[in-house]
Amino acid sequence: MADKKSFVIYDNWSRLFCGLPDETAGKLIKAVCAYKLGEGAEVNDPVIAAIYAMICEQLDADADKYADICEKRSQARKNKTQQMITNDNKCKQVLSSATDNDNVNDTDNDNDNDNDNVKVNDNVKHKYGEYAHVKLTDKERDQLFNDYGEAETHDAIKYLDEYIEMKGYKAKSHYLCMRKWVFDAVKEQGYKKQYSAQSQPQTLYDKWMNA
Repeated sequence: MADKKSFVIYDNWSRLFCGLPDETAGKLIKAVCAYKLGEGAEVNDPVIAAIYAMICEQLDADADKYADICEKRSQARKNKTQQMITNDNKCKQVLSSATDNDNVNDTDNDNDNDNDNVKVNDNVKHKYGEYAHVKLTDKERDQLFNDYGEAETHDAIKYLDEYIEMKGYKAKSHYLCMRKWVFDAVKEQGYKKQYSAQSQPQTLYDKWMNA
């Protein structure tokens, strides 16, 4: 029986109590109260015993109904609490997923920015030569070093830089210019210098030294 601190006295019970002598009604009410408190009550009068049994049966039915209501309310509270926990977990999962996506997007953006920086750095042209007319990217310079050698590349840069200074020569790609004709021009110029030096007439001093 549920631990209920009160019970209902129905209207039909009141009529029964009022129809009984005061002493008998008092004994019946005391017996009902004892039953409600879980204490034994002895009723000898058959008529009173019948009324007492009817009232006790109704008290038991009310107690069962009350217990059922309490159980349903308790289960409803548990279900509501569980639903709140489930919703809270879903919210946390959504927030966690959103945070992970933000982190992934931030990482992707950082990587994109890094890649963009690499591309920008690869495309940055630096100035070379005494007059700073020759413009090459680091990749283009390194490629020329690998293909022609550092010394030859420096000579070619010097040649093109001076040529631009004297002639006002313009080109979209100094890298392609150097590959197409500057290295050949430097070699040709070197051959001409060597040929000119060999074909020059010797001075008296040279003849005297070679004698």
